[in-house]
Amino acid sequence: MGDKANKIHIGYIVDWLDNEYQKQIAEGIIEAVNENSIKITLFEGAAYIPKDHDAKKNYIFNLAKTSRIDGLIIQAVSLSHYFKTLTNLKDFCDSYSQPAVCIGLEIPGHPSIVPSHLQGFEDLLNHLIIDHGYKKFLLVTGPEDNNEVQMRIEMFKKVVEKHNLEINSSHIINGEFIHSRAYAAIKNFLKNNSFDFDAIVSFNDDMAFGIIQALKELSINVPDNVAISGFDNVSESAYFEPGLSTIDQNLKEQGRQAVLTLLKRINGQKVPEKIDIETKAVIRESCGCKNENIKDRSIQSTNNEYLRLKERNRLIDDFRTTNINIRLRGKKIWDLLVSKLSFLEVSMVIVVLFDKKSKSLPTEYSRIPFAYIDANINIDTTKIFLTEELIPQELQLNLYQSYIIEPISHEDKVFGYLVFNYKSDLLDIYRTLRNILSNIFFEGILFKRVKMQKDILIKQKKQLKENLDYMRSAMSAFIETLVKTVEIKDPYTAGHQRRVSDLARSIALELGLGEFEVEGIRMAGIIHDLGKIYVPTEILNKPGKLRDMEFRLIKTHPTVAYDILKSIHFPWPIADIVLQHHEHLDGTGYPNNLKKNDILLAARIIAVADVVEAMASHRPYRPSLGVDKALTEIFSKKDVFFDAEIVDICIRLFTQKDYNFSVK
Repeated sequence: MGDKANKIHIGYIVDWLDNEYQKQIAEGIIEAVNENSIKITLFEGAAYIPKDHDAKKNYIFNLAKTSRIDGLIIQAVSLSHYFKTLTNLKDFCDSYSQPAVCIGLEIPGHPSIVPSHLQGFEDLLNHLIIDHGYKKFLLVTGPEDNNEVQMRIEMFKKVVEKHNLEINSSHIINGEFIHSRAYAAIKNFLKNNSFDFDAIVSFNDDMAFGIIQALKELSINVPDNVAISGFDNVSESAYFEPGLSTIDQNLKEQGRQAVLTLLKRINGQKVPEKIDIETKAVIRESCGCKNENIKDRSIQSTNNEYLRLKERNRLIDDFRTTNINIRLRGKKIWDLLVSKLSFLEVSMVIVVLFDKKSKSLPTEYSRIPFAYIDANINIDTTKIFLTEELIPQELQLNLYQSYIIEPISHEDKVFGYLVFNYKSDLLDIYRTLRNILSNIFFEGILFKRVKMQKDILIKQKKQLKENLDYMRSAMSAFIETLVKTVEIKDPYTAGHQRRVSDLARSIALELGLGEFEVEGIRMAGIIHDLGKIYVPTEILNKPGKLRDMEFRLIKTHPTVAYDILKSIHFPWPIADIVLQHHEHLDGTGYPNNLKKNDILLAARIIAVADVVEAMASHRPYRPSLGVDKALTEIFSKKDVFFDAEIVDICIRLFTQKDYNFSVK
């Protein structure tokens, strides 16, 4: 491309790169970038859904409007899932002043790289019908308002009708192009319908993997009991067991052609409005074909991939232990990160924070509190630069050709962005680092709020030493502030605390405790899970079983709460009550393995109330188990985990005194 090519810097707009589809396209883009000696920055936002808090990460897309970027590649087909109409998507593409090339969909006014996948899809369907004789199909599609989904459905109907077969409309179900949604959809379908199909056609590979997992759990084998096909030919489909029959969309070539087309546009050359990329059917074992060579490669690849993923997960788990230390501040945070980065072979991380004085996103000015480039560390919390530059020129980033920009945000709180040199095999590490830093900055806000309330309380205490009633009122307000602080992080935890507090107060009254003691138990109950503000939300609400590292992190919450509360002079031992609420009579609890009367009475009351409410209430990761199961659980652990008298009173409240969780 000559001298001009060396100065060209392009951008790639993509919703996320966790998906193998986007990742393979990115590989083709990076190959073409390297071959043509240009630079690229990948702007990774999130789902473009206004009501989804992830959508707030899309301020990252606005960064691509900088004059530092000469042209853009837009992952149109992925972004189209989140726009109501093609016109809305076109408006998004038109909002950029630079020349752009779109991938996956034809966008008027922009050259588009489009796979001719209907031919490959037709070939695969003919293979299933003609070569295998399948006649009854279950179709698992993507979002109904997606144009590509509708085209594939029409092709499916065309092929079925051509062979004089019928498709039952109830046999078309929506998996939203997502592994977990397809997994749930197939289980729900088989729960409510008979197994009367001999082949499943999935509209992408990720859903196919989820379906196969669900079928295995139902003792339905692929392909012995039912055949299945996917779409995309992601790398996992080759070594999956069984190997997945699918459609190869030539994803890397789409990425390569996007770069080459964009370079021509930047250089003023004419390009066609549409560039077709040929696709083909890829036949493997999941449709019923037998190929020992495929099977051998599949097993070998599976073993290799298993070892690779095992090592990667070990590294990431180790890295995630950084979350335990998020109470660190200032330079200690960066020192801790540096030790992890060198171990994980991360060669570049730049933290960019937006100017707090501006309300627009991205802000006009930003600062870089931390930069780590090839083991060189730069920590400067004062230097300001124009956000338009993306990265200050003095950092001399000519060492790398490709970068990725990730958002630093937490729900509606936006802090800035991270810049890494792009390496596809480090994406999981980058995600973890992004989450850690987002939590650090968010916890910093919560920490300041708690500290401010503590300072206010101390000041009030000095002024009102003789007024005990006023002090109790101030403490109630302070505790309510702590509850609201937790509620910002996790509304489920906050509501849980209020209900546990009310049940614990009712048990204490039934025990005949005095008004003063009852009030202390109520206060402790309403903040007993305060320590969970330091546990990442994605762990608190994670579906499925927690990893050992994640569970150990959750188990720190009583100690974290104790550290926050111990210096506050309540009339009751609030800090000790909260610290002990997960202890068991037999010594198997945590954090200190206390036994029997070594556990405060108030803590024993809250322990029972905590278990009953947790089991009886809905959680993001599971439905309610019901009060009856909760009462059965505490009865079975009476005199083992829980105080027998407290258990009997709790059961009596629900079964004889019509107690219910009315506290919201």
